[in-house]
Amino acid sequence: MSSKFFYFALFLAMISTSHQASEFVTQSCAKTLFKDLCTTALESSSPTDLEGLTKDALNVLSTNGTERVKLSSELQETASDPNVKEVLVECSKAYEGVTKKLKDSAAAFDSKAYGDLTKWVTAAMTGSQKCSEAFKAKPDITSPLAAANTEYNKLCNIVFAFFNILAKS
Repeated sequence: MSSKFFYFALFLAMISTSHQASEFVTQSCAKTLFKDLCTTALESSSPTDLEGLTKDALNVLSTNGTERVKLSSELQETASDPNVKEVLVECSKAYEGVTKKLKDSAAAFDSKAYGDLTKWVTAAMTGSQKCSEAFKAKPDITSPLAAANTEYNKLCNIVFAFFNILAKS
């Protein structure tokens, strides 16, 4: 009988912890410009503090950058327009460079190398903007990465928002 009670109590504790983490993500994301994207991107996160959530957001940004490199490469293979291919190569390079740095972000975050992190996230945002601008420079083509670039920039903004909140605390 007592083991049933133990497992029931453990189950209730797990539900409570999960709900608290979900509430924490929602409340923290409410402080960003892109609340819905933030909540969606971090909904599987279960941090206990803002540092943990920021680290998770950096991981999401890094993963998203890796996906952009892959998408750019896939689009290069299928693009028939040489102008589109040329710009996609530029975009792939832009994302690839910063994604490598962002993969090191967890270690940098743990060692509180916030200056490096700020540079890397700024570079990530700049790379995404360069990709968008490269397509805009060729008005006769449409960017197949427009939505992806916009989402990536928003993720960068979310990370910056968490950095700012951490700096004030």
